[in-house]
Amino acid sequence: MTKRRARRVHSIANELLTKSREAALSAVQLFNNPLIQFKSEAFIVLMVIGWTYLLHAYCRKRNIEYRYFDQKAKRRVFHKTSSGAHKHWELQRCLNDPSCPIDTDTANNLRFLINLRHEIEHQMTMELDSYLSGRYQACALNFNAYIKKLCGDEWGIDRHLMYALQFTELSHAQASSIKITDHVPARLTAFIAEFDGQMTHEEFNSERFSYRLLFRGCQKTGSIKS
Repeated sequence: MTKRRARRVHSIANELLTKSREAALSAVQLFNNPLIQFKSEAFIVLMVIGWTYLLHAYCRKRNIEYRYFDQKAKRRVFHKTSSGAHKHWELQRCLNDPSCPIDTDTANNLRFLINLRHEIEHQMTMELDSYLSGRYQACALNFNAYIKKLCGDEWGIDRHLMYALQFTELSHAQASSIKITDHVPARLTAFIAEFDGQMTHEEFNSERFSYRLLFRGCQKTGSIKS
């Protein structure tokens, strides 16, 4: 790789990482903002963007092609949008690629959030904020761990915002009462039950899938599997 090409790869990768980190920081700040009610939807969208840019930066630094293309006899024909821009992998495609560095439990967390985003698009479902907060917390913790692991400690989001990963504090009584209410659409409860039902006991109980809160020796979680 030429020096000019190396500088360009490094520059674009760093731009992707900067946007990735800002998306994650924005997601956490927004979720913690008491004036915001559109928490789950906004958090998921921003974190999906953050993870996507992180994996694009990872691919770019390692010379992994993350644009869609068709392999012709002598050349690649890249897929493009109607305006002529290259089509890059979405997060699901990044996770499915053999080169993906993300562990299974973290990938399960992201696949759940990706599918949840499809289910709640264009709707406000505030009851999910508390019920699924453990999965959102895990997503943020996982992001911080991976951006530092893959790109260096200087990229961690915990360095730029005190208590950046601190979601709304729950008392023992509040944590005990977390449940899906009658206000959550039946199709959402069905989706959550179906997704969780396909996981092993070990996968479901991984803190990389859903962060558990500990209270005086008993374990509570932002999500419950019957």
